[in-house]
Amino acid sequence: MNTSIIESNEKFVTLQITIPYSKTFLETEATIQSVLNEAGTIASGEALKQLEYG
Repeated sequence: MNTSIIESNEKFVTLQITIPYSKTFLETEATIQSVLNEAGTIASGEALKQLEYG
C-alpha cells in the first residue's frame, strides 16, 4: 500500500502517499493514477466513518 493515514479526526483526514518511479514515464504516470485512486478510496472511507460515527 502506498497511502498511509497520518491523522483523521472529525474535521479532516491527512494522508501520506508514496509514488515510486518506474522505468518509463508512461508506467510512472499509471502508478500516479493508481496511488491517487487508492488515496481517494481511503479518504472516502474515513469520510464515511465520520458520517456514521461523528
